[in-house]
Amino acid sequence: MRLSPSEDQPSDLNRKLQAYLRQAALRRPNSERAGPFLATFNAEDDNAYLNYAIPDDGAEPHEGEIDALIALFLARKRTPRLEYMPAAAPKLETALLAKGFTVEARVSVMLCLPGMQIFDLVSDGFDVFVTESERDLEAAARAQAEAFGGTYRGPRGLKRTVRYGGIVVAARDMASGTIEGVGTAMPAIGGVSEITGIGVRAGSRRHGVAGAITALLTRQAFARGVTLAWLTPGSRDAERIYARAGWVVASEALHISRP
Repeated sequence: MRLSPSEDQPSDLNRKLQAYLRQAALRRPNSERAGPFLATFNAEDDNAYLNYAIPDDGAEPHEGEIDALIALFLARKRTPRLEYMPAAAPKLETALLAKGFTVEARVSVMLCLPGMQIFDLVSDGFDVFVTESERDLEAAARAQAEAFGGTYRGPRGLKRTVRYGGIVVAARDMASGTIEGVGTAMPAIGGVSEITGIGVRAGSRRHGVAGAITALLTRQAFARGVTLAWLTPGSRDAERIYARAGWVVASEALHISRP
């Protein structure tokens, strides 16, 4: 399926996604400006994916502005790091590399628009459902932490997602009754929502759970008025899973940090 005319233009699409990232960062409690950068921090967790900066479109910072960004991260005991759409700030990477930053990854950006998604993805033996239950959210947070090899820090993040209008989908093993997988659709901004945090415990992988979670999240997001959903797959295998749910690769994001 062809993207809509405005979103078919890479520059328009990347600016739209980068604007979403900035607006999402401003909704968090710890965001701060440094020149042409907006940095967002998690005061309780030094996970790199929770602490990063997003540049302004077309950013061409001078050396002092990059130094100020580095200082801002170091003052908070965080690794200086950015996540952004390089097509929206094409000259920035060269400037960052000159200041000691190194590329972590170039990540595919996948999109889904209403009418592209596939609704019949199922996972035998699992009940995949939308939940706002405190008990389910706690179990889902444990499953998510285990799936990503992280530390369990409670369901606060999932609760916040629900509180601000996002969606949490969980997958329960019908035999054991345990929640084995989870994913979220972040609160929409201007009709755009990021699908994120899709994780399945190792023992329940390769049963179609991630695909079923993705399909339900996509359907629910569009039912609530989202007009553009996007995500960044963590691997080629994940990319294939999302493709089966109707998603297409449309751009690239850059993750870059200064060790």
